[in-house]
Amino acid sequence: MSFKLIINADDFGPIDFINQRIFYHASRGNLDSAQVLTNMEDKDLLRERLKRLHSFIPKDRTFDLGVHFTLTSGAPITKSADWGKMLKGNSFKPFDKFHFGYADYLQIIKAEFAAQRDRLLELVDDVNTDMKSELLTVNSVSNHHNLFTIAPDLFEAYVGAAEEGRKALKIRSPKASPYETMNRYYELVLPLRNFSDNKEQRQLMATMNDEFAKNNYYGNKSITIETPHYIDVSFYADLGSLAVGELKTKKIDKRLEKFDGIVNRASK
Repeated sequence: MSFKLIINADDFGPIDFINQRIFYHASRGNLDSAQVLTNMEDKDLLRERLKRLHSFIPKDRTFDLGVHFTLTSGAPITKSADWGKMLKGNSFKPFDKFHFGYADYLQIIKAEFAAQRDRLLELVDDVNTDMKSELLTVNSVSNHHNLFTIAPDLFEAYVGAAEEGRKALKIRSPKASPYETMNRYYELVLPLRNFSDNKEQRQLMATMNDEFAKNNYYGNKSITIETPHYIDVSFYADLGSLAVGELKTKKIDKRLEKFDGIVNRASK
């Protein structure tokens, strides 16, 4: 079976050790794309980080970037006084305190998604112009903490932000595998960590996860947006231990074995 394998890294921007490994692997052609948190630091600082990333890209390649939409980290770009219960102080609440009354703020959320999207598009244009070569491209979106797949209206806002604007962007989520991993996340991990949800919300989250796994949206509505056939999330465990400190040969070997499993599953 012929297929295209995309190696993607999340959370580019505010965390130095993540940026450093993205620079390293992008420079060696080991990485195809990175998802950027556009709201978590000063716009000028993010521009400098993107310029540095540009400097690591081989001249015969391009490097894809995506907007890593978030409502659970950093502060909103849109400075509306109406964010209310979505914020703690000037910042979004962490995902374990996410406000499930978000529907009251849906119009502000849509404006925030547009602002996060447009910031990356603008900065990449600036960086490519300053560096005199178009090595960086913006072609996708994803969602931080996978929270945009917990309810239809929030997911619709997410898809709308990908489809609108000056160019349509591909969706790098929500369909994720292995199914068992995502099922545990929605049915066990997130509900246990989020004390503000309720039984009805948990059931909806599980239902949407089931539908996504079958290439449906919800209520048997088909997904028509462009999204990968298979997104493997196996590497979302013990990330910090792999990025900092001494790497033991045994741990590296186990990760290589896990990566082989990812490729084998994707090829079936």
